[in-house]
Amino acid sequence: MRKNNFALRLQPSLLEEAHKLAESEGVALNEFINVAVAEKRSALRTEDYFSKRVARANIPNALKILRRAGAGNPLDIETHELGLDMAERYGFSIYDGLIVAAAVRAGCAILYTEDLRQGQMIEKLQIRKPFAGS
Repeated sequence: MRKNNFALRLQPSLLEEAHKLAESEGVALNEFINVAVAEKRSALRTEDYFSKRVARANIPNALKILRRAGAGNPLDIETHELGLDMAERYGFSIYDGLIVAAAVRAGCAILYTEDLRQGQMIEKLQIRKPFAGS
């Protein structure tokens, strides 16, 4: 990996806040800023990706596919209970636990998300980041 030095001028209040956040995360300021820039880049790429996808969307065709797939699994009490269990067991937020539980109950093999660890296996479900390199 090639490293470059770059003089970064931040407003004093922003620099102070960045120092505090980096310290609370237990990382060096440089690493904190690198991660922040990478996350912003990822968000912009994601927005661009979905904008391009929406432009070529075929809504009637998508609805036809959904009708063929059936009604799916309802978000019932069992899914909620499994979601809470997943959140507690794996340290997920309740929201992420519910998403994982719904995917597990639906029999999915892969769950694409930016919010969980790449390659993590949960029962028979593999977590993948949609924009991660191969």
